[in-house]
Amino acid sequence: MPMKRIHLAIDTPCQQHWQKMKSVDTGRFCDHCQKTVVDFSGLTDQQIVEVVNQSTGSTCGRFRLSQLNRKLHVPTPASQAPVRFFSLLAAGLLGYQTVKAETQPLFVVPATTQASESFGHIANQLVVDGATSTDSSWVITGRVVEKSSETGLAGVSIVLKGTSTGVSTDSAGHFQLSVPMEQKDDLITLVVASIGFQTQEIQRRPDQATPMLVNLNEDTTALGEVVVVGGYKKLSFWQRLKNRFRAGH
Repeated sequence: MPMKRIHLAIDTPCQQHWQKMKSVDTGRFCDHCQKTVVDFSGLTDQQIVEVVNQSTGSTCGRFRLSQLNRKLHVPTPASQAPVRFFSLLAAGLLGYQTVKAETQPLFVVPATTQASESFGHIANQLVVDGATSTDSSWVITGRVVEKSSETGLAGVSIVLKGTSTGVSTDSAGHFQLSVPMEQKDDLITLVVASIGFQTQEIQRRPDQATPMLVNLNEDTTALGEVVVVGGYKKLSFWQRLKNRFRAGH
């Protein structure tokens, strides 16, 4: 029975580091776990589904964040993955249920009243100019996009470094950030962060007129323990026997 669709979700982060593992054919070898950590980050949805469908037991693996927390759709008929890769599957190096890999610390916006009020009020305003002033502050405007597709990113945090002053982008990636008037002549640092993307720190003067355009790159190393949900798994002889016994009662 072929697997047409599965869902990969992050569970518990692993503390081992990918870069410190020894390179092997399908990924790297973890001395701590004494397991091969398979590199799924370069595989297509179809190849991932084929690997999971043919494997049993548990395994360790490395994924891109864009491969997680969504359904993996596979067209019919399914294409063949590299012969060498699947020959290693037959040797029992791959598994099905859980996948462990390295995770990197994620940026978290300080949970203060000032920050949350600023997020709710400013993020929905229309972006017009690069910088406008009020009686008490300068307003920096701009847009955050995903670099490869140039698509606006919603919910990205833009925070004045060292403070709790910050906003989040709207559904199209636009934002407006108020900076105190007394800092208008300073070179400030803005921290731009979103889960699944590489954090950027950008320096600029609050009174610069040009709207900001921030291109974020996907963070391919922020990984965690992955649980495979859905699809079909071939049961062992004892599992089939146990299920038949239960069905008889």
